[in-house]
Amino acid sequence: MTNEAQFTVAGFVATKPFFSATRNGVSTISMRVAWTPRRVDRTTGEWADEPTCFVTVKCYGRMAENCQNSLDKGDPVVVRGTLSMHDYLSKQGANRTSVDINATAIGHDLSCGVSAFRRTR
Repeated sequence: MTNEAQFTVAGFVATKPFFSATRNGVSTISMRVAWTPRRVDRTTGEWADEPTCFVTVKCYGRMAENCQNSLDKGDPVVVRGTLSMHDYLSKQGANRTSVDINATAIGHDLSCGVSAFRRTR
């Protein structure tokens, strides 16, 4: 059993998945997933969008290859994995924090549409 919490998010693929390989030949995919929380404004009773949240999703090996053949920008997805965060300096010189999910599972969100599963060998 790992000592890391699993994080699950439902959202939409916000960028075209970027497929590459490590120096050792392991397939990898990186893509941004976004979601926009909605809340009811208690004063007006109307629904309002909150700021859109983004996370970078990374996966490796067979899952990366399957993602390359299955996912595209705009697809609704459910992602499960471990969360990691790191600070960096933006091109404009501002301190930023990046949130990443190292995915252990990814699939289409079937509450938004249909998908046809095909097992790979």
